[in-house]
Amino acid sequence: MRFGLCLMLSFAACSSKLDKGFAVAVTVDRDRLAQSDLNAITRLVIRVSNAETWDNTADGYPVGAQFKSGPARWLYRPAPATTGTLDFDVSVETDAHEVVAAGKASALLDPGKTVEVTVVLSKPGTDDLGVGDMSNSVKQVGESCVAGVDKCTTGKCVDKFCCDSDCTGTCQTCALPGAEGTCSPVAAGQSPNHGNCPIKSANDSVNPCQTDGKCDGAGNCELWPAGTPASARTCTSGVETPPDVCDGKGGKSTPPSIICTPFKCNTSSCFGPPCADNSVCSGTNTCDASGSCGSLPNGRVCTADNQCTNGHCIDGVCCESTCSGQCQACDDPLQLGKCVPVTGTPHNASKRGACTGNGVNGCGGKCDGTNVAACIYPATSKPCVSPSCSNNMGAAGANCDGAGSCNIPSAVTCPSGTNAAGICVGTRCGLACEMANFANCSGDVGTGCETNTSTDNHNCGSCGNDCTAKGQTCMSGTCMCAGGFKPCGNTCVPAASCCSPSDCSCTATAAGTDSDCVARNRGRDYGFTCGGNVCSPTVSFSNPKYANCEAVCGINKMCCPSK
Repeated sequence: MRFGLCLMLSFAACSSKLDKGFAVAVTVDRDRLAQSDLNAITRLVIRVSNAETWDNTADGYPVGAQFKSGPARWLYRPAPATTGTLDFDVSVETDAHEVVAAGKASALLDPGKTVEVTVVLSKPGTDDLGVGDMSNSVKQVGESCVAGVDKCTTGKCVDKFCCDSDCTGTCQTCALPGAEGTCSPVAAGQSPNHGNCPIKSANDSVNPCQTDGKCDGAGNCELWPAGTPASARTCTSGVETPPDVCDGKGGKSTPPSIICTPFKCNTSSCFGPPCADNSVCSGTNTCDASGSCGSLPNGRVCTADNQCTNGHCIDGVCCESTCSGQCQACDDPLQLGKCVPVTGTPHNASKRGACTGNGVNGCGGKCDGTNVAACIYPATSKPCVSPSCSNNMGAAGANCDGAGSCNIPSAVTCPSGTNAAGICVGTRCGLACEMANFANCSGDVGTGCETNTSTDNHNCGSCGNDCTAKGQTCMSGTCMCAGGFKPCGNTCVPAASCCSPSDCSCTATAAGTDSDCVARNRGRDYGFTCGGNVCSPTVSFSNPKYANCEAVCGINKMCCPSK
């Protein structure tokens, strides 16, 4: 891992000092702290968890006057993690290791890129991610936001939602219904979301079959679909020349010519049934009572079976067979009259039937060019919508139903009892709507439905394990004291302090009892100990700071360093 720390008012100047690449740029926002709190801060402690773990609790980053006038910004380079989510727990402390303020935020790693995340510091008890007031917290992915006003954990407010990526592509959106917060492609055939797709004529003489002004459903501008005419149709001397057709890939193909016999050429195509008289018939052919100049070969336009030589008028042309499969067709412009497999939407859907389902979020069926009998649908294992939570309304995720539909669950107001969405904490949205490490703690202290047991102070690691009752904080599913502190009953004390007589190196005297050891050994925080009831080394009391210190360990006194 590599780290860089920058403490200054100018983010631009700060950014120039931190080289980028694959990293997380973490901004620590201290704007909500009072000046008196800022004056007490001397060090910044960072803990990283989830996809990988790291902390600097032993030493911390020293911070001085510059942090009191502007935010801190630092660069974290993950190793070994290359994907996943990193959770950042940040606290600022006094020189006695007392926590002044803390905050949490999460970042989704993007291989090869630097992602931004902001941690907002708040006083203990005012921004408890387990159950406290969330009004000052950074908004999570999927929550609604106002660009330039609200702060998102990813630093990206796109399309009025906190988004998991920049999502700036012309045919990308972070507001897809049911997938808010996830950068998704705009649906095929819809207008672009950011900017415009150029509209170019399909029969452009220089670059035919290019973009048609719509999106293709895969995040790109759509090319003119296969089969779109790319030139004019003509008919001369009994031979019809069909138009070139787009191939759906930005190119075009030329269909074979059509012999008009037993009909003649019309203005740009062959005449066809029904005929009114012999004037439209070719050669010696005549218009009979059925309205035809004669039987039509495969590939000719028709309206009834009896007009075709082989008796099959399918998809509007004479066909070589009955060609009845849902994903077959006889009107492929490059192979008129031949029954061939198709890809995409079924041809002549009014008779063959369209693929079923609502087709939402990639669940729609299509012809795959191989199975001619029926449309193929995504499996039920394919996710089509992620769990979401916005404005304290949560909804569970869903998979495709295997029949062409994504049935998006309705959002419910938090709390919702045994909420399967796993996205509520108490009466509000929780912790980036993650699914990992969630448990159903409905009815337990501080929560109304599912909670992230890796960070919930009231359900840490398991339901009901309340860290606050021990004066501790939930970190990665374990109740822990802040850096430089250790558990002592239902509170946290400096790591060098005595928590019980057995921790003390001094011996109780007639002037005190074992219960005094805690007080008498506070001097350890300054590098001094009580040994044989005498402070070592010698203490100077000229500084008022040491008014409660004494050279001899006694009741409610402690060893202190010399001036």
